[in-house]
Amino acid sequence: TGAHLVGYITLEHAGTGDHDALVVEQWQHIYDELYGAQVEGSGFGMDFRGWNSSYTGDPIPLEEMVEWRSATVDQIMALQPRRVLEIGAGSGLLLSQIAPHCEHYVATDMSAVAIDNLARSLAQLDIPWRDRVELLTRPAHDTEALPQGGFDTIVLNSTIQYFPNRGYLAEVLDKAVGLLSAGGSLFIGDVRNHS
Repeated sequence: TGAHLVGYITLEHAGTGDHDALVVEQWQHIYDELYGAQVEGSGFGMDFRGWNSSYTGDPIPLEEMVEWRSATVDQIMALQPRRVLEIGAGSGLLLSQIAPHCEHYVATDMSAVAIDNLARSLAQLDIPWRDRVELLTRPAHDTEALPQGGFDTIVLNSTIQYFPNRGYLAEVLDKAVGLLSAGGSLFIGDVRNHS
């Protein structure tokens, strides 16, 4: 019946190392279970499981996912990648499309199951570029043993929404920039805010 003032209060969850590690570990378990489930063979680079509508919970139609991936791959290929680090490779949706055109492709994921699946898939394929792919199980913030300045393109696609907080994101980005060669590109794509 009159003027109203509505206020919203949100808490900023400043992470601690222990809290961040717990959140990353929870996501790791979720993805280990997702990629550990047996599914009918969809072919290398075509495993879109887990890509569900946030409105209905149903899987996003395959045609839409293929179109999404194609647009993402086109954006990354426009960077003319030769030495690539993909942080959060998952089932290899991008790797399968980009690695054939690269000198060296390093794919990391926090899920050991996802990396094992990728290794098995690559081992079964008779493709000339598989020896140029290196697969590593590690969370996004673990860049130890990766060469400083060793990559001309670093890809973080569909991953940062799973980071515990902004501080973790800033840490990952700082470390990624240190891994880039002069004039390199950091590609951040498919950013969704689930807060």
